[in-house]
This record gives sequence, structure tokens and C-alpha cells, in this order.
Amino acid sequence: MNASVNNNQETTRQHIQLLERRYRAVKGSFEMLTVFEQPNLKSAQAMIEDAQALLDAATKLHMALAVTEGEQ
Repeated sequence: MNASVNNNQETTRQHIQLLERRYRAVKGSFEMLTVFEQPNLKSAQAMIEDAQALLDAATKLHMALAVTEGEQ
């Protein structure tokens, strides 16, 4: 049981780290999108892709937490 709990904690930690990286990418994309008076299409596309990756990371964290809570 302890090995399972430790594994779940490690998995959760990894998902949180991924979420943090994705958040920083979104923040950077947003800054690039807003730094100019008129944003360009490429910056907008990067923002969409980074935001989708952030959503995916949050979903994976949510699923991992659901599994962890289901095992307790």
C-alpha cells in the first residue's frame, strides 16, 4: 500500500510540474500576444495551442487525483 501511495504522490507531483510548465508557456504566449498594439495571427495561434496544452495538463492532473482519491 505504501508503494502505491508513494507512486500516486510521485505521479501527482509530475502532473503538477507539467501544469506549471504549461502555465508558464501560456503566460509567455499571452505576453507576446499583448506586447504589440496589433497582435498577429501567429501569436494568436500560439496562444491557442499553449492554452490547449494547459487544459490537457489540468485534465490529466484531475484524472490522476481522481484515481488517487478512489484508492483511498
